[in-house]
Amino acid sequence: MEFLNKRILSEKYGVGTVISVDDSVFTVEFESETKSFNYMIAFKNKALSLVDENDQKELDELFAEKEAERLAAEQKAAEIKEQREREEAQKQE
Repeated sequence: MEFLNKRILSEKYGVGTVISVDDSVFTVEFESETKSFNYMIAFKNKALSLVDENDQKELDELFAEKEAERLAAEQKAAEIKEQREREEAQKQE
């Protein structure tokens, strides 16, 4: 998702505009000051939201997809670990 020039809402700072994006950090120019945020953390913790509802919906869907991918990877890792433990137990028998 492209964040540059998106309007951002912060309960603490008000409405601002993303003026730069670098890796996982973006800089937002608010009326009274300019702040930088790790956008994944800020959005996930609901410290920031996108003003445009469609943009926010897209972001929410992106986070849901990433969370599903993370859970699937954890499940796969647990299955591999369990299989290795069974194989080790069989070797020791």
